Amino acid sequence: MNRKYLIASIGVILIVVLAFLFFMKDTAQSPTPAGVSNPAEQRTASDDGSPLPAPNTEAPTQNLGIISITNLSQDEQFVYIRTIIQGVSQGQCRLELTKVGQQTIERQAPIILTNSYYACEGFNISKLDIPAKGEWSIKLSVLDTNTESSKTINVN
Repeated sequence: MNRKYLIASIGVILIVVLAFLFFMKDTAQSPTPAGVSNPAEQRTASDDGSPLPAPNTEAPTQNLGIISITNLSQDEQFVYIRTIIQGVSQGQCRLELTKVGQQTIERQAPIILTNSYYACEGFNISKLDIPAKGEWSIKLSVLDTNTESSKTINVN
């Protein structure tokens, strides 16, 4: 007699587990908004009758690429700046050289494909265009994206 109760108990437990799994599978396939058991019950107006604001469907602003300064050098006449760009394949690079008390120096160059990577075409800035020696901040960006990189150079 105990054996019959054991088999019956195992059968009932098995049916309960299978029913649970069946209902969980059904719920995972048709999700509803949090707190709403029936999609037809979704609210389109607030308690006072005014319409609810539309959900924000704009994607968050994100960094579209990486710009790295790969070479920063100078000689008697020029300051040379070279880059590699990841995640952006066309557009314009913008260079800003700034120093407190001095006018900002700005340059632009197109993005180009080198042998195996994209880069700014390169910046060769004449030292005649740099009015003062000392520490200058470099900011590189790709126009129309949130991609930028910054470094400092000591111009001799």
